Amino acid sequence: MPVKEIKSLHKAIDLLEVLAERDGFSLAQLNKATGIPKATLLRILRTLEKRQLARRSLADDMYRTNLDIPRMQVSRTRRRKNSTELSLIAQAAAAEFGFLAERLPWPSDLFVRNGLNMELLESSRRYSPLVVNRNQIGDQVDIILSAVGRAYLAFCPKNEQNEVLGSLYTGGRFSSPLSIKRAQLLNDLKTVRLRGYGCREQRFVGATMRNKILSDQLQAIAVPVRVETKVVGCINMLWPKRTESIDRFADKHLADLQGAAEHIANCLGAVRRM
Repeated sequence: MPVKEIKSLHKAIDLLEVLAERDGFSLAQLNKATGIPKATLLRILRTLEKRQLARRSLADDMYRTNLDIPRMQVSRTRRRKNSTELSLIAQAAAAEFGFLAERLPWPSDLFVRNGLNMELLESSRRYSPLVVNRNQIGDQVDIILSAVGRAYLAFCPKNEQNEVLGSLYTGGRFSSPLSIKRAQLLNDLKTVRLRGYGCREQRFVGATMRNKILSDQLQAIAVPVRVETKVVGCINMLWPKRTESIDRFADKHLADLQGAAEHIANCLGAVRRM
């Protein structure tokens, strides 16, 4: 007697393959792409989320896969070798950002290093009562000017820091229009390590590689998410810069931000040990 196939499993695999085609789908888009009824899609997605195979991003409410599907990798030009790990970091950060949003009005972002920039992976900005610009998943910011970039460079292993700075600098001077001498940057990074958090270089006003004229009127503090000796990403907390000084804001909220970073790291470490 032939063994019957499991139709619901076919639907789940079909859904994962569709999710692997690009970075982010709405429920309506998944319904159109798969032909699966929305009610069924929601049940499958909820199951995939519970098993950490897919996630729903806070930043844009889009569904994404946490997996690399081998047969789909050619079409996914933006996927990176460690994309499964990045997805798990984003999922852990989304949970922590949700907890922070229940207690505090200040939004947070998760950034990871992508080459010589920091790339947005998750954000709680859309859930904040503040009127702030909502950067898109994948937006990149300057690694030596942004709070998240400075936190990353300050706390990453020394050999990685040397590699990044070696690529950024030519003849001892950074090639950006906002030039910062290497010696000054290294001194700034030392201060970041002593304080325990990074903040924006005073001339940085929130510009991204996609929107270089953006001025968001915000300030930020950022801390690393570390698993063992590796910095897997950085999270920030933002507020209107006219309302409070950096020192005063950090006195109030640095412990909350560091606690969130520790919980994200613990979650990722637990997954690695499974």
